[in-house]
Amino acid sequence: MQMMRELAPTGIAVAEIDGMTIHSFLGEQRNSGKAKTIKPGDLKLEKEWRLVEYLLLDEM
Repeated sequence: MQMMRELAPTGIAVAEIDGMTIHSFLGEQRNSGKAKTIKPGDLKLEKEWRLVEYLLLDEM
């Protein structure tokens, strides 16, 4: 698990920083038609965040 995650809003920006999209990291489905509610106890999301100490958001 990485201590720093690099996130960006688009695939092109992600390619520049070797990271992942914000939506992918949060588990959002593109064009799913309905918003996902993030609730306490979401074990998958908590596991992704557990060791993260630094979050870099690239808004190129």
